[in-house]
Amino acid sequence: MQSSTSPERSTSLLPRAIGSGIISFYALFTLLPNSNSLMVKWPWVFIWQFGLMLGPVMLISQLWRRSFRRLGNGLDWLAIAWSTVLILSAAFAQFPHQAIWYGWAALCGVAFLYVIHSWLTSTEKVQQLLIFQGSLSIVFCLYSLTAWWLQTVRPYLHTLNQLASYGIDRSFDLQILTLRNWHPLGHQNYVAGYLLLVTPLLVGLALSAQRLQRLWWIGGCVVSLATLYSTASRGSWFGLLVSLAVFLLLTAWHYPQLRKGL
Repeated sequence: MQSSTSPERSTSLLPRAIGSGIISFYALFTLLPNSNSLMVKWPWVFIWQFGLMLGPVMLISQLWRRSFRRLGNGLDWLAIAWSTVLILSAAFAQFPHQAIWYGWAALCGVAFLYVIHSWLTSTEKVQQLLIFQGSLSIVFCLYSLTAWWLQTVRPYLHTLNQLASYGIDRSFDLQILTLRNWHPLGHQNYVAGYLLLVTPLLVGLALSAQRLQRLWWIGGCVVSLATLYSTASRGSWFGLLVSLAVFLLLTAWHYPQLRKGL
């Protein structure tokens, strides 16, 4: 009697399971409150290390199934050089335990880069990846603003009302460091840096989408800018202006008819 599960199907389930684990791992530590500290605290450190391990495991699976693709354009040599530098720095570091800890995470990042590149074999997969990242970014912004309002803004406004009853006039000021939005990554500059990376993606998705989907992505852009404002990060606004300038220059380069408008 033959088994109902074919070898092809059983082997295809493994990369799907690993891929689902990678997605869950990425989403968890993107939305996990104060994740930058929890990743070195038990039991979250075990989940962090297990999630990092999925990158090399998936890379080995792609090599086994011969679905591995090189980066090309000389980037493979750059990845090899980068990995070699990480290994040598960890081997001769003054504090080897810390060097191995962060070096391992960086090497897993290189593995994830190859895994994603090998998976992106069609335009549809690229679109799926961008939509997933954009949707996760919107969830991140909504969660960040909600947590900031409930845990920081509302208690401080209650304190201001109490002070006003005693004749002390104070106002809500984002220049006060403790009032800036650090949710959920643990530091306002981390949140601002993340938003600086995803906001151009949301803008691009809004420009390429149609009808109702465009409204969703436009709303995501608005929420992203509102979250960026709540971090009160001056460097992020400067970076956003630089990104806008680069976008306009590239647009003018590819579309000469728009150069007159610029």
